[in-house]
Amino acid sequence: MSLKTIIFAVIPFCLMIIISVGMPFYRISVMKKAGNKVFALAKKNPFSSYFTTGIAFILLLLTVKIDFGRLNFVIPLCGVLGIFIATRESTFYPVNGIYENLMIVGSDIFWYKDIEKILTEEESNHPDYMIMIKPKKGRIRQFTFDNANEATEVLAILKKKCD
Repeated sequence: MSLKTIIFAVIPFCLMIIISVGMPFYRISVMKKAGNKVFALAKKNPFSSYFTTGIAFILLLLTVKIDFGRLNFVIPLCGVLGIFIATRESTFYPVNGIYENLMIVGSDIFWYKDIEKILTEEESNHPDYMIMIKPKKGRIRQFTFDNANEATEVLAILKKKCD
């Protein structure tokens, strides 16, 4: 096996397998710490995640068959990143909701202990179906919900948890 095949095909393929197998175990560990579900969010269809997974493997196979020059290193890693995002979304979509210790919106996990401040609409000028939170560390995070009623319910729960 040539060095090119190992670097551009075998290592990214191994990373893809590790991500695909490891993400469900990560979900299990997060859900053990989450507590009981307080509010269920609307279920989303992970079709795009499954589509992305197929495209990622095609990218990996293309780099083995076609010489892309300097992009030979970038394209397989884009496939690995695509697998990570798609697997994370398809793993966490079924458990979307507000829990006792954290909230899962899409594939985004946010712990209540990290909340410094919940920004109001006047402070951030965001639509009513969005909630913006300033964490203790890092940038302001925004969470988008399906409708304004869902966002209002989540905001009420978050304010109770923060007080």
